[in-house]
Order: sequence, then C-alpha cells, then structure tokens
Amino acid sequence: MVTELNFSRSDVLGIVREVLPALNDLVKTLASSKMDLSKQSDIRISPETLAKLDFGPVAEAIEGVTNIRLLVANYRAPQMSADPATLFDSAATKAGAASKVISDASGSIMPGVAALYALPDSGGYIGYAYDAARGKILAGRLSGKADIAKLVKWAGDLAKVFIDSSSEPPGTLQKDEPESSSAPESSESGSN
Repeated sequence: MVTELNFSRSDVLGIVREVLPALNDLVKTLASSKMDLSKQSDIRISPETLAKLDFGPVAEAIEGVTNIRLLVANYRAPQMSADPATLFDSAATKAGAASKVISDASGSIMPGVAALYALPDSGGYIGYAYDAARGKILAGRLSGKADIAKLVKWAGDLAKVFIDSSSEPPGTLQKDEPESSSAPESSESGSN
C-alpha cells in the first residue's frame, strides 16, 4: 500500500502560501469579536493571545519552496535487495550531489533507519525513514529553498506568545467539566 502527497506551487502549496497571510486578518477579527470562542470549540486560546499570532513569516519562509512530495509505503525487509541505508543513500544521490546532513541506523531518532540530505545550491532536502519492524517507509522531498532560520524564529516567537500569555499551545484540548461538577449542589446540601 502506498500513500503519496505531491504539493506544488501551481496547486495546494500555492494556495497555502496565499492563505497564510490572510489568516492574520481572520485571527485578528476573531480576537476582536465579542463572540465567546470558548463555547465554539474545545480549544482554549484567549482573544489576546489569538491577536498576537502572525502567519506572515511562515508564508515568507516557504516562498522559495516549489514542491513538497511525501510518500508512505508498506515495504517488508525481505523484499529489499540491499541494506536499507545503502539503498536510500544511493537513491538520494540520484537527485544530484546530495550531502548527508544526518543519518541514524541506531534507532535513537526513530525505530529503524533514517537520514536527511541537502541538495546543492539550496535545491531542497530529501529525507527518509524506514522501520523494518513495522514494514513502513516514509520518504519526502522538499524542492526549492525554505528559510529554515525564519521558520525556527517563527516557532520560537509562537512559543513565546503562548508562554507569555500562560495559555495552552494551539491544538491543546481542555475539556470543559460538566456543569454539574462546577456547581456541586449535592455536596453543599450534604454539609448542612
């Protein structure tokens, strides 16, 4: 079984790059609205924190990216004719004079074998991970130039917004307790 995602400037990647700056306006509108957002979702972010989010740097950081391709496949080791690390090293060099940035066959990054290669002249990155025990291969290629420093700075700024606001990070769910537990009538009547 194989699952493949292939995003280019002319389709999904282009749309994402256009939508990211528009998210700033949407977020600021939601933050300034009188609507009680806590009743609309399980995600709790204060309006003040919401107003500080800025997606513009992400759009700028991926401006030079022309294509993102991801592949997930089930592939058992007996089907491989060579050592997975050797096989993937060879495949990466077919894309050009790729230089290995990191590799791990010890399982300390993830189970199995993993590596990341940088393509010459800021041409992008190729990465793979193979978990023989699960028979899974994950492979990806980013073509073009992503401003990694800008992405890291944005992630740091985002974390600072949430740390400074004492709010939960995006996507953290805080379930409301049932109304009966917030106003415990039975315990009050039992203590009288």
